[in-house]
Amino acid sequence: YVVANLKGGVGKTTTTVNVAYTFSEMGGRVLVIDLDPQCNCTRFFAKVNGYSKTVREVLENPKAINSAVYRTKYQDIDIVKGSVKITEQKTPWRLKEALGYLEKDYDVCLIDTRPVFDMLTMNALYAADVFLTPV
Repeated sequence: YVVANLKGGVGKTTTTVNVAYTFSEMGGRVLVIDLDPQCNCTRFFAKVNGYSKTVREVLENPKAINSAVYRTKYQDIDIVKGSVKITEQKTPWRLKEALGYLEKDYDVCLIDTRPVFDMLTMNALYAADVFLTPV
């Protein structure tokens, strides 16, 4: 699932957090990916520090996704942390490629995006089966 809207402040991160928790309460294994450079979703689920691998490394090298997945304080919810230093990607399929390496590990993946239609958002849309737009 990708949670996106071109308007800020509509509840993208809140929706991502709540849907992730709901899926985990229903018994699903959930992966959250924070593609928003503000990293609010990351702050909710995990400690933010400069020494951990983030979504930036995943987009640079999709095979690195296994080392960028972190457990959260919630059972059955893992996260790929956001990065304030995320760089614009030239290809829209990097995230989809990375998620292919984890396909059997999770029942659902939720991707939080920023309110801009750029290549990062295109990566999220290309990887998603479902598009949620909070309004």
